[in-house]
Amino acid sequence: MSLSLLGLGDRFEKIVESVIRIPREYLQAESDLLLTKWPDYAFTSPWDLTLQFGRAYQEAFKRAYARHRDYREAEKTIGINWHTMSSTPGELSKLWIARQDADRCGLRYEDYLHFAFEFALDRKRRRLPRPNQLRANEKTSVAWEAKFKVFKVDGMSARPKDLPQFRREHYQGLAAQDRFRELILELAKRAGSSWLQVMRERVVEKHQIPVETFATVLAPDSLHEFIRTLKNDKTAGILVKQPYEKIEPEALWQSCYGVPGAQKAGNLACAACPQAAGCSSLADRVLAAVKQRTGFDDPVRAAALKKNRERVKKCREKKAVSLAYLTRSGILKEKSGTVMGA
Repeated sequence: MSLSLLGLGDRFEKIVESVIRIPREYLQAESDLLLTKWPDYAFTSPWDLTLQFGRAYQEAFKRAYARHRDYREAEKTIGINWHTMSSTPGELSKLWIARQDADRCGLRYEDYLHFAFEFALDRKRRRLPRPNQLRANEKTSVAWEAKFKVFKVDGMSARPKDLPQFRREHYQGLAAQDRFRELILELAKRAGSSWLQVMRERVVEKHQIPVETFATVLAPDSLHEFIRTLKNDKTAGILVKQPYEKIEPEALWQSCYGVPGAQKAGNLACAACPQAAGCSSLADRVLAAVKQRTGFDDPVRAAALKKNRERVKKCREKKAVSLAYLTRSGILKEKSGTVMGA
């Protein structure tokens, strides 16, 4: 492959390379993950998110090695061999799937990896978990889910980054933008934050959430009182809206934008998405580019089918050789195919 994992250019090329390397069923899941992933990742391509997850995994691997194995050797460990991954599609797929597992859990990658490593090591694993071993399996699912539920409530103190895409000036009714607003209210409620302070920060200063959104968490009298307070503070110059950053239209592409197969009529993220037309158009362009470069719409599936055909062919050839040997040896009758003396 001429393109290295870390050297891809624009978003289009990254999606093309993803289709060439990653099984289609995993690409199709990207629109579902938009509704669960941590908001910081909502406008980053799945390709870049997978690399980001891989780097976070490496750091978590080193920390776990230092804590549970040998701190003197920790910096020498690599966790992930990027050179091997560049030439081994299966390894990249495992990392991709592990990143998707993290997105389903709705945490920052650092927090998810901290939990996953600690869970694995608490169970006295001999080796640190590989990316495809981070999630619960059939034997550990009950314990994993129980501990994760506690960790997510008690152990998570992070707040989403203030991305410019979340400013009201850039609001387009995108699923990722609505998800951000819902999470901010959820986190504030969980932390027992002052709603007036949350409104000062999110309604006025950072200009991210419309005031009417707080009607879902406040009684009408309280909401009206807080609105009056905000107006008075603005008039007095106590509250000032922070300047916002202008962004290019492409910066509002959600992570699933243009990924072939991610466009699904029954998906909540796609149902009323204002980007649907552009998303489908880009996906078609991606597939055309993939076919031009590889000869296939789905090169991963084509490679798997070819490998299976070759396996079947070798198996038949091996059986033919065995049959010929048995026939020449007189063990089998050539015409009847029965064992001599049977």
